[in-house]
Amino acid sequence: RVRIIIKDLLEKGIIRESESEYASPILLVKKKDCSDRMVVDYRALNQITVKIRHPLPLINDHVDMLGNAKCFSALDMVSGFHQR
Repeated sequence: RVRIIIKDLLEKGIIRESESEYASPILLVKKKDCSDRMVVDYRALNQITVKIRHPLPLINDHVDMLGNAKCFSALDMVSGFHQR
């Protein structure tokens, strides 16, 4: 099952082959519809990653940016984990 998921992600251009010295373990998690979602355990990589902190934007800043806009959008990201 993992090979099928990886093949699909490669074909869609979401992932690519790598020869990096770093690797993280993967595992499958069952979704509500009983299909599999591949997840990656990045805890070890996160320990050595340099954190660049950016403050979260304030909601009032977003409201001000909308101004007098007449059109708004809402999106439902079905595969939100693997968007391009």
